[in-house]
Amino acid sequence: MAKTVQQKARSYTVNLYGKQREVRAYSRVVMLKTLKRPVQVVWGFRHTQWIALFTTDLSLSVTISVPLSIDAVKLTSPQESS
Repeated sequence: MAKTVQQKARSYTVNLYGKQREVRAYSRVVMLKTLKRPVQVVWGFRHTQWIALFTTDLSLSVTISVPLSIDAVKLTSPQESS
């Protein structure tokens, strides 16, 4: 099955082992009989290795994340926000 979904995978640049690297990923919603509910499966490919992850949260997606600068984020404590 990994070979089948590898052909459908898209390329993403991610921070992996401290460097920006290209990986391929593909996601699909399938029915998992043991949990009796749909799950989202994500296959990740890099060179000759692959990994399959799954989640019951169907709102998650495979996307490209944009790194934020620490200057762009204002951190507040719970006392400051009240």
